[in-house]
Formats: sequence, C-alpha cells, structure tokens
Amino acid sequence: HKKGVLSLVLSDNKLVSGGADTLINIWDVQKEICSGTLYGHTGSVLCLNKSENNPYVISASNDNTVRIWDIDNLKCISSYGEDNLNITTVVWVTNDIIAGGNSTGGLYLFTWNDDFDCYEIKEMAHKKEIARVISYDNGKFIVSSSEDKTIKFWMN
Repeated sequence: HKKGVLSLVLSDNKLVSGGADTLINIWDVQKEICSGTLYGHTGSVLCLNKSENNPYVISASNDNTVRIWDIDNLKCISSYGEDNLNITTVVWVTNDIIAGGNSTGGLYLFTWNDDFDCYEIKEMAHKKEIARVISYDNGKFIVSSSEDKTIKFWMN
C-alpha cells in the first residue's frame, strides 16, 4: 500500500488488506508477498470481512460503496452505493445478507443474490459512528458497537 493500511481479514491461506490508497491487496501468507490487487474503490477501504460459508470478501469504503469480491479471480462481482451511505463496517450475516453500520450511527441490511438491495434497519441506531458490527447464532442476531459508548443487540 502507498498509504495507511486500514483493514485486514484472513481468507483461507490469504491475507486481504484494505488501504487509504483505495486498493485491496491479496497476500500469500506462506510466501509473505502480495499476490494480487483489487481495483474499484475510489476512497479509502475502511473495512473488510470474510464469510465462513462462502468464498467472497466484502468491503466498505468511504466512496459510499459496499463491494463483494472474488479474491481467487481478482474481481468485483457486485457493488452497492448511494450518496451519503457512509458505511464504515460490514459483516456477513448469512450467505446472502450483509449488515453494515455507518458514520452517523445508522444500521443497514443488504441482501445479495446476484444484485444488491439495501434496507435501513434504524437510521439512528446509535448517536455516533458505528465502530463494528458482528452477527451470531447463524445470523439471528446482530450486535453493533459505537463511539457513543454503547453496544446494542438486534434480532434479524
């Protein structure tokens, strides 16, 4: 990366890094070398996440997009974007549902089956930026944490 590295995720034997330089790099962890680069974001890559149940990595960028990547074939297979989306953290909930939190405290669900749809769960889920979202119990629950000093539990 030519600027700061902002996100990391492991995917099988590959490390995936996202940076302030808009790039997503794929690293061979055994050889400790960059084996490929994904292009598509026009802003910093703020978050990366990998599902245990499918081969794809998702990314959130300050270019107001969420993208799904096939890191084996080095290509973006789907993306969703809208003005002022400001998603800063994403997580796979199920194979076709992604949860995301944004910089103004909004919580979103994205459905994906070849195309993206976005549903706002709660515009002001938190009073400040959502720092992290996770899911558990096979996607039945989503937990969000925020700079507003709170953790909230949501039933999917």
